[in-house]
Amino acid sequence: MCDPPPAPSGAILDLINSDPEAQSSEYRLSKPVCAACHRKIDLIGKGLSAYNVYGERDPNVTVDATQGTLDGYPDSDFSGPAALAREARETGRLPECLARHALTWLYGRGLTETDDPALATVLRDFKNSDFRFKEALAKYFTSEGFLYRKVDAQ
Repeated sequence: MCDPPPAPSGAILDLINSDPEAQSSEYRLSKPVCAACHRKIDLIGKGLSAYNVYGERDPNVTVDATQGTLDGYPDSDFSGPAALAREARETGRLPECLARHALTWLYGRGLTETDDPALATVLRDFKNSDFRFKEALAKYFTSEGFLYRKVDAQ
């Protein structure tokens, strides 16, 4: 969880561009070079396909509840947002993942080593707030570290 997929190699891009079948999940899972990543991401995408960006379920979309397991998570039985939340929680990486994404969004750029103290602060406050993310972010937004941070000139 929270690890970005690697960029596709030239060979993968050539395969995608040369074969119209490359867009199907079955095809991607049948090719070892593709399946290395798609075993993880396709199942999540299918499980979330019945939901819009606001988390609202589309009643016109049906999702097979027996889609399978996430690669690397043998007991996952992944089938939708609740299963994704359960898997994320059980890996123990969810708090850091949320904190990283929030700071990336807030700063409008990828994080660097200089952001480690801010990340540690948000993560500490998130845990101390009994994992109430809104409370942790509000505390960070009013901190001296945020209010007086150096902003990159653009």
